Amino acid sequence: MTFLILSTLSGIALVVLPIVAVLKLRNRWKLPKGLFLKAGMAALMVEIIHAAVLGNGTSLWPQLLDLPAYAMAIIFGVVSGLFTELGRFLILDKLMKKVRGLHEGLMFALGWGGLQTILYGAVVVFGVIGMYMISGVSNIATILPDADKSQLTAFTEIQKQSNELMNGNPILGLAPVIERGSLIMIDIALTLLIILGLIEGKTSNTWLAVGFRTLVTASVLYANSWAPLAGEFCLILFGLAAYLMSRKLSSVLNEAIHGKGYVKA
Repeated sequence: MTFLILSTLSGIALVVLPIVAVLKLRNRWKLPKGLFLKAGMAALMVEIIHAAVLGNGTSLWPQLLDLPAYAMAIIFGVVSGLFTELGRFLILDKLMKKVRGLHEGLMFALGWGGLQTILYGAVVVFGVIGMYMISGVSNIATILPDADKSQLTAFTEIQKQSNELMNGNPILGLAPVIERGSLIMIDIALTLLIILGLIEGKTSNTWLAVGFRTLVTASVLYANSWAPLAGEFCLILFGLAAYLMSRKLSSVLNEAIHGKGYVKA
């Protein structure tokens, strides 16, 4: 029951906190109303293309799934880095040329990861409800009278996995908040890094962002092959590193804008 309570609270927090944050920050910084949503939709578009490429790739080369865990982590990490960060660069460079300030960059980053966080939070809440309902079924045949043997077996397996998760480590109920919070912090750092590169004309910043994203994804995937909590712990460390990066990049970005006479497009 503790797992269900923590998971529900996590899902609600993932929906509510980004909305509250964007409303407060938008009014405080006097930012355009559509920036959060535009950044979020752009991120979803990049992720859809990313998922399609991965899906087609594993379909054409199913042997990829048979590779050792470290090899799969490296491959998926490189693909994630290229699609996510090159996609972020192209959106900022071609479609959102006015996002060159610190506040605009922070709102863009919040939208880039925040919209997905809201959707993920809703999925978590509905997932908890579904898990609770499935675990409470005592006689599967009564609710699925027309199901064949294979369907009943599949439902039984889902019920078994749900019960194991519910009765397992309750800390896993906080995993969604830990995961999404760390990813948003990483999005903030990499967004500021790319904006700084656009201002100073350094394409190397974008490739640094690609490398950092690749390292994060590969490390977390490989850690997850050992244990789920190992992946979460790894993501927390990268989130803390991204926080420190963001603080440094904020001051450097302000200097690049004000100290060097940069005027936004």
